[in-house]
Amino acid sequence: MSASLSRRLVPCLVALCFWMAATAYLCQSQQPMGDIVGKVKDDQGQTLAGATISLLKFDGGATIRVASTDSNGAYEFDGVSYGRYRLAASFSGKKVSEAQLVSVLGESTTVDFKLQTLSLSSSGNIGYLGSESRGKEDSFSVAGVEGTIAPSGYSAAATAEDTSLIMSRLAKLDDRNLSLMPIREPILSCDREGELLKAAQNHPKSFESNHALGVFYLEHGDGDQSIVYLKLAFAIEPRDTENARWLALAYLQSGQSSKAIDVIQSGANQQLTNPKMALLLAQIYKTSGNRLWAIAQYLSASSLDGGEENSFACGIGLVSLGATDQALKLFSQATRRNPNSAKLWMGLGIAQSLSNKKIESTYSLLKAADLDPGFLPTYLFLASLSGTSPETDTAIRKRLEALVVSNSERAEAHYDYAFALSKYLGSDPSPQLDAQVEAQLRIAIKRDPDFAPAHLKLGSLYEEEGNYPLAVGELERTVQLDPSDASAHYRLSQAYRRDNQPLKADSEMDQFKKIRPESLEDDDSTTEGLHVYAAQSAQNLTLAASCSSSQ
Repeated sequence: MSASLSRRLVPCLVALCFWMAATAYLCQSQQPMGDIVGKVKDDQGQTLAGATISLLKFDGGATIRVASTDSNGAYEFDGVSYGRYRLAASFSGKKVSEAQLVSVLGESTTVDFKLQTLSLSSSGNIGYLGSESRGKEDSFSVAGVEGTIAPSGYSAAATAEDTSLIMSRLAKLDDRNLSLMPIREPILSCDREGELLKAAQNHPKSFESNHALGVFYLEHGDGDQSIVYLKLAFAIEPRDTENARWLALAYLQSGQSSKAIDVIQSGANQQLTNPKMALLLAQIYKTSGNRLWAIAQYLSASSLDGGEENSFACGIGLVSLGATDQALKLFSQATRRNPNSAKLWMGLGIAQSLSNKKIESTYSLLKAADLDPGFLPTYLFLASLSGTSPETDTAIRKRLEALVVSNSERAEAHYDYAFALSKYLGSDPSPQLDAQVEAQLRIAIKRDPDFAPAHLKLGSLYEEEGNYPLAVGELERTVQLDPSDASAHYRLSQAYRRDNQPLKADSEMDQFKKIRPESLEDDDSTTEGLHVYAAQSAQNLTLAASCSSSQ
């Protein structure tokens, strides 16, 4: 080809390329699209800010996009291709809406929602958006032994166990700011009583002597004697936070919650300006069962100190009381102030998850894991979100696999990995996955034979496989290690019944009923019921055996 011909062809080729690109753009731009807009209100007509709206495929209900309502309760999906979809809304403390059919055939389509308040005894769609939310589901009935189905698509018992486990893990976080219980040195043996008593008698105005003897008596179950000496120490040093904490604890143990509150309020006389005392007062309200005052006091304490430790304690306190909206706001503000705090990002992820913001929760927990890969508490909460979204599942599994490698001697690491894998059993019931979950649970038990959650999960796995004798063995071990675990008693009751041991099944069901919160309805063994039970049981204050019983 001659040079002159080449020069003539180049402009033609360039023009042809431009024409092809423009044609493709015009074809794409001609694809009709519209917007979906609307508002979310409660059953009283009040708009709900922060509600989650999910745009779902018409066939199968897979999530396409997620939006949140603004301060006016309004949401918008822009640029939605013409076609048929399903739309569902959720908000913490409200029933998830039934998925509405919507056809996008114009510039703007309006779909409004009214969400009903969720009561403890209600069943049906609870905190889930997906194909299963199109109809009402069975409640988790105490009397039944059939495999009822929860809104998540898995058994209701498993859902309750997950919730109970997460609340239990929250209660056991190794963070002294989260508990009313003071930091405890090794408990002194009973033969030290004479020495401590002599010191207090010889030095009646000594704060240290009276405090030490009061703590000794409380730790050994003698509440009346404990109050005597802790009150003497309190009179000497009313501003000592640790002594006030012990004295309040002694009053609570003896059922005198009003005096416990008085100790904190009158002791420092600065509860409105001292964040430690404000936090302590919130914990006392919580332990004494005064939920609304506890929520108010946690919010007050958080306003006094925006630092990492105080914000985390206040936020987790709100979560444990079910005040997820307040906790979500608190953690959102706290992570902006402390963007490099793994604990606060974990707290935000927990609050988001309980507010049904699963995708946002996953990313918050992933950030927490990346900020501090060695902070183990993050991983259980992260594992609980496996199966939420294909784009986050790979990242979750990657973090958990790295956790197992770097913490191979820790039972919690293997358990968390098994917990995550078990989330896929409903959609991938392959023998290989079953075997992998079982292997990780067995490793966890080998690392720590007394790790009750691993026994519970393994027993549940065997039960779902139909291997009832093995299920009974693991579940019996669970209730032996943790007699207060309601879901373990329920599971064991089911396993006994299916293993043709009706008397033992009835006995375990009786145990389950005994340890549920009395405020719940007789037939309310739903996920919410066990959630409340877990939160309440986390407040139990256990001390050492009395010296008289050991003699």
